[in-house]
Amino acid sequence: MKKFLFRLAAVVLILAGLSSCSKDDDYDYVQEFSNNNDKENLIGTWHILHYSNGWGIKEDYEAGEVTVTFTKNGEMQVVNKREDQRPFATGKWTYSFVDIERSIFTGEPRTCISFGYFFTYSYTFDKGFLYLSQEAFDGDGYTFQKLK
Repeated sequence: MKKFLFRLAAVVLILAGLSSCSKDDDYDYVQEFSNNNDKENLIGTWHILHYSNGWGIKEDYEAGEVTVTFTKNGEMQVVNKREDQRPFATGKWTYSFVDIERSIFTGEPRTCISFGYFFTYSYTFDKGFLYLSQEAFDGDGYTFQKLK
């Protein structure tokens, strides 16, 4: 009976150890950003954590499933390992920082990130995360986590 309990305890410990591992363990994340230097904070590789369509539907993504690399020259490289290629297809696009006269969120002027000519997003950097909210009522929203 003692051998059985010992083996059972060993199996439980092994299973507990395996179940505590996650895909996030393979990545090293940024914890803090430079103060007041948004352009520098954006440069680098991010992975998308969450997408919201503005109508209450939220989709979570696995670590490394969709990564976006922002370069100093205004390009962004998307690598999407998903078969459906949501929310961004693999490829290269441009981005820029733009000033808008009136944010729908605050009613005040604000610097935003623009992707191509179509979409403008308010952004917030916080403890290794980037939050994007489309400057449109019921617009898309994204949460990214920065990789080192």
